[in-house]
Amino acid sequence: MIKGIIEYIDLAFMTWHGDDTTYSHKDGDPYHAPQNNVQAVACGDGPVRSNKEAYYWNNETGWQACDQNGLEDYKRMYVGPKAILYGRTIRNQDYWRIKKKAEEEWRTRAS
Repeated sequence: MIKGIIEYIDLAFMTWHGDDTTYSHKDGDPYHAPQNNVQAVACGDGPVRSNKEAYYWNNETGWQACDQNGLEDYKRMYVGPKAILYGRTIRNQDYWRIKKKAEEEWRTRAS
């Protein structure tokens, strides 16, 4: 657990955005990740997740993909600081390029 203003688990994560930017645990905590135009996320030993409406940060498991109903549940029921990322529809060719890049980067991050 990393302590500061907001406590969160020390879990490797990365987000990939439609403008070809990324944000990871090396850049800062999940609560300061850029929120919009998210195309893919990954954390811990998990796979790259993509093509979702939204993702929220769970302090025990990291980024979780959700639909609008799941996001509303998170907002209403989760007590404490919240971190939410929003997906966005982009051109198919851009989405598939970013998804491929995300999978390659996440797979080789420890190499």
